Amino acid sequence: MTEMGESAGLSGAELQLTANPFDQYRYPLVANRDREWGLFVTGAGRQTVGPGLTRDTHPAPYEYTWATGRTLSNEFGLLCVTAGRAEVLESEAAGALPLAVGNVVLLFPGVWHRYRFDPTAHTTHLWVTFGGDHSQQLLRRGLLSPRRPVLPTVLSNELLEPFARLLKHLRDPSPGQQQRLAAAVLELLGVATVAPPTSAPPDLLEHARRLLGERLSDVIDLEDLADKLGMSYDRFRRRFKERFGIAPYQHRLLCKLTQAQELLATTDLSVARIAEMLRFDDPFHFSRLFKRKFGVAPSACRRITPIE
Repeated sequence: MTEMGESAGLSGAELQLTANPFDQYRYPLVANRDREWGLFVTGAGRQTVGPGLTRDTHPAPYEYTWATGRTLSNEFGLLCVTAGRAEVLESEAAGALPLAVGNVVLLFPGVWHRYRFDPTAHTTHLWVTFGGDHSQQLLRRGLLSPRRPVLPTVLSNELLEPFARLLKHLRDPSPGQQQRLAAAVLELLGVATVAPPTSAPPDLLEHARRLLGERLSDVIDLEDLADKLGMSYDRFRRRFKERFGIAPYQHRLLCKLTQAQELLATTDLSVARIAEMLRFDDPFHFSRLFKRKFGVAPSACRRITPIE
């Protein structure tokens, strides 16, 4: 969500702007009847930024620069970095907070914010903007809070699948589109805000999560990592899965496969080279895991087609 969508008050045909061929995003119309449901989506998408990629242009209310930041007037935003390097979120309500791949960031109406990704890396993020009485109720009840804009989530199927449905529903403007989009947003909010209980110190687990999501070309010994955290590997694995809903090895594998997807889409590196860089046993093992996760062979991700 480096730049976001058109306002819900569009009076004409649906607006769509796409300059970057690696991006997929759309801004659906919001009818008065959709507003009566209490939750509606004004924009959503998947965007990649970084060296050599065209910067997208978005409508004035959503145009974003790090220098000036941005304040959304009537809408909430939610974004998640899925590959690359996120650095920091600065918020009027919460100050400066570090970001990592897999974190969910919440943006609030009337609250100034800005966020930065590493300009030397290709960074991909998924985003959605939404509004309505229901989201305001969540804010009033304290279930969403501007003082807690960064949620310590990790990449998982539970987080990625609602985003995938958002992109799918954006392609289908048939009756009920807004309600399907709203259902996906509710699922995202539920996954992001309702964390499983854990008795392990969250700062240690968060530190481990960050390590596993970074430096994907390095070899990390999970037993050694657990030992440095003062736990046996079995206890570390159990506590990590309780907190984040995914085992440490699976989390790192998901981060690697997601990074591989971006490298395939944004570089000319061969499948064999990407497998080598990300420390897979061999290209065949990598291809099997990739197809199992994404349903297609690595070669099918050589180009990302924008939503038509």
